[in-house]
Amino acid sequence: MDIIVIVFVIIVIIVAALIVIRYLLNQKKRTAQSIRDYEYYRKRQQSADFGKGFVIHSDGGAMPTGPSSKVPVALTLEITPGTGEPYRARTQWLVDVTAQSYVAQGQEVAVKIDMDDKSIIYPNASWARYVP
Repeated sequence: MDIIVIVFVIIVIIVAALIVIRYLLNQKKRTAQSIRDYEYYRKRQQSADFGKGFVIHSDGGAMPTGPSSKVPVALTLEITPGTGEPYRARTQWLVDVTAQSYVAQGQEVAVKIDMDDKSIIYPNASWARYVP
């Protein structure tokens, strides 16, 4: 009976260790992808066109649940590019908690418009960051 309990405990420990290892590897993979995405969009944002956005709808912006000082906010904007006709676009930004009033309905925000995909709208402000 004692040998069966020992074998069972060893099997449980091995399975738990494998689950933890798999979780850690997945986290490492997700972190690496997030870094690549951040760098990719940061480079695209640098070459984007300037414009203005009028906030038609703002959704989100609750208090952060963790140690972050930023909250995700989904926006519907009326985009006015430097040249061309105005159009509507949806975007999501991480906004500083203290700057949530800047993206309230009816506010105007400085934006940058992706040159290759006009539906990608970056914030042109230090208090927000684009979320792909």
